[in-house]
Amino acid sequence: MECHSLNSSRFVFQLLFYNVSHACMALFLLTSGKEDIIQDVIDAGVFARLVELLVYSPNFVLIPALYTVGKIIQYVDDIQIQVIIDKGALPCLRNFLTGKYRKIVKLSTCWIIILFIRRTNDYIQAMIDADIILPLLQLLQNDEFEIWWMAAWAILFATKDGTNEQIKFLVREGCIKPMCGLQITPNPADFIEYWLAGLENILKVGEAEKNQGNTEDVNVYAQMIDDAGGLQKIKNLQTHDNSEICEIAVKLLETYWSEEDDENLPSFWRCSTIWAGLLHCN
Repeated sequence: MECHSLNSSRFVFQLLFYNVSHACMALFLLTSGKEDIIQDVIDAGVFARLVELLVYSPNFVLIPALYTVGKIIQYVDDIQIQVIIDKGALPCLRNFLTGKYRKIVKLSTCWIIILFIRRTNDYIQAMIDADIILPLLQLLQNDEFEIWWMAAWAILFATKDGTNEQIKFLVREGCIKPMCGLQITPNPADFIEYWLAGLENILKVGEAEKNQGNTEDVNVYAQMIDDAGGLQKIKNLQTHDNSEICEIAVKLLETYWSEEDDENLPSFWRCSTIWAGLLHCN
């Protein structure tokens, strides 16, 4: 009798979760429409419940819940997004990155993290406090291009927008080597621009440390970028087809690395797009 009762309880439990799974998928489909419908769903207070499902649910509920959170999160305000922290979901996101979960779980998790840290420095700090940075860096070594791509964007946003203290933490976690190891070309221009912006922020912090006398008059971060192969990649971008990328690369080289060979033309003239433009001037 007890065994029958236990099996019945399990059946009811599974049935309830299957219903929740279908409800999550229905919400995902519903929120794939117009923004006013998404706002109606948010106003109904659904977001907090979806976040709770990330913490406690089996896989067949977790995946549609992740889908829907990823869809809604870009529309919620800061008060609502605080639910992710208050409900204890950040450690779960870390677990999704490090555990043996399906690729779609890792991709959806990275997407949520990207939308989370793009808001303010406080949310970058929340990711740091939840020990999520190192798992993201480890995903940059992943052979799956989609996972690598999403993790790379998360790190680029963190390095581009992080405060000085957050940048120093990211460097201590080892962000420079995998960032410089990223395959920069061929990639969309916005990816390269964010990569350069992230490195520029790191270099600025390194320069501030040097000016404060903390690194014996050396920009240690610039040296680390050079050692990791990043300097050569920046030099290569001087001949990029996109003039903005070319100019940013030139600016970084002129600001943080002195010319070692006086026989070479100044770096300004090595920017092929600018040079080509001058040649065609009347």
